[in-house]
Amino acid sequence: LIPNTSHPNAPRGDESCARVVRTFGSKKRDSDLQRFLTAEQLAQSWRSVIYPREACGSRSYAFVGALANLEQALLSYVSELLEKANFRPVYVPDIVERSVTEACGLQQRSSQGIQYHLVDRPNLCLSGTSEMGISDLIRGRVFRKSDLPLRFTAMSRCYRPEVSKNAWEARLYRVHEFTKIEMYAVCDDKQSDGILDEFVNLQCEIFESLGLHCRFD
Repeated sequence: LIPNTSHPNAPRGDESCARVVRTFGSKKRDSDLQRFLTAEQLAQSWRSVIYPREACGSRSYAFVGALANLEQALLSYVSELLEKANFRPVYVPDIVERSVTEACGLQQRSSQGIQYHLVDRPNLCLSGTSEMGISDLIRGRVFRKSDLPLRFTAMSRCYRPEVSKNAWEARLYRVHEFTKIEMYAVCDDKQSDGILDEFVNLQCEIFESLGLHCRFD
C-alpha cells in the first residue's frame, strides 16, 4: 500500500513515547549478572567459536562443534514452527539488483556504506535480508484478493557493513554476515494489522518457549 499507513496505536514522538506491549520470562537482577558468563565467554569455554580475521576481517566468526549444532537446531526449530503456522518456505538469491534493495526502503543517506556491491557489477548487491529476495519474487505480480494473505518464510545469509559503537558488539552481534529466518506476508491493507499481531505472537511463542526474558515495545 502506497503511501504506507501507520497503525492507529503507534505512539507519536521519540523513543521516550514508546510503550511496552508485552514482557515475559524472568529478568535477572543486575547484582546477579556478575555470576553469569557472556555469550562470547560461554562460546569460548566450549571452544566452539573461531574468529577468522585473515579470511573475513574483524567482524566475522565461525561456529564449530556445539555452537554449530546449536545454531542449526534453532534454525530448524523455528522453520518447523513457521511451516506449521502456514508459512510457505522459499529459498531466494543472495545477490539482488540495487533497484530491489531501494524498493525495500534501503536508502543511502550518509557516506557510510549500507550494502555490499559487486565490483564488476555495481548494480548488483549482496542481500541484507531474505525479505529483499522475496520482494523481488512477487514484484509485478497480481494476486486474487481471495488468495490473501500469503505467508512466506525464508532462511538466508544476510550481508551488512555493520558499524558498532562498542568493541564487544563486533564479536558476535554487529557482524558483516549471519544467518536469519524471515517472516513475510502479502496481504491487503485491511489484513495488515492482524498479520502484524500474528507475527508478534509467533515471535513471543519462539522466545518464550526457549525460556528467554523478552520485552516487546
